[in-house]
Amino acid sequence: MANDKYRASLRSSWISDPADTTLSVDAIPTNVPTYVVVGWDTQYETLFKVTGTSGTNSSNYALTGLTVIKGYGATGNLPEQATVNCLNNEEFFNQYSTAINDIEDTVAALEATVTGYVVTLSDGATPALDASLGQTFVLTAAGDREIAIPTNPVDKQKITIVHIASAAERTLTLNSGTGGFLFGTDITELTATPSGETDFIGCIYDTTLNKWCVVAYTKGF
Repeated sequence: MANDKYRASLRSSWISDPADTTLSVDAIPTNVPTYVVVGWDTQYETLFKVTGTSGTNSSNYALTGLTVIKGYGATGNLPEQATVNCLNNEEFFNQYSTAINDIEDTVAALEATVTGYVVTLSDGATPALDASLGQTFVLTAAGDREIAIPTNPVDKQKITIVHIASAAERTLTLNSGTGGFLFGTDITELTATPSGETDFIGCIYDTTLNKWCVVAYTKGF
């Protein structure tokens, strides 16, 4: 993601607390998103991820959508006229690939660990389930239904499907196709949910199996 030919200077100081959301610069890179280094090889050296730019000329250019990856700017202010540049690819990735990978892994883990979110599924013959949206998925079924193969799974992610039988006995099935659901020897199938009652189905995604393993099933609430 490095912009090899990009060179600029800060037009004004960058404040770390509270963190400024832009870097005021006298030039902007051709390509974004990118990573830039402010104060390279000085005490102020700071690595930023940039997702946008603004301005029309050297007097008002800015880099926007900043994330501090590492360096002085994590706790200190950066001075006016500090250099802003992208290293060539080899230098860039030799110095910063570990830091970038660490923060991106952290972001991915946080996104995968969605806590406290309850998602109401749209009732229909094959309700869609996006696993990235939450942990508990509630279906109030007005007929027999089959949960579609969940999208956006993460290894060892846990979800709970809450099946509510509306107005009559309802039977829920789980799509067992590629990336779908898998029963074991203890829990081998789902049975009909009596009218007005609620069943709970717990599943864990396994990347090796490419399946949502059905690990818990509780009925009669």
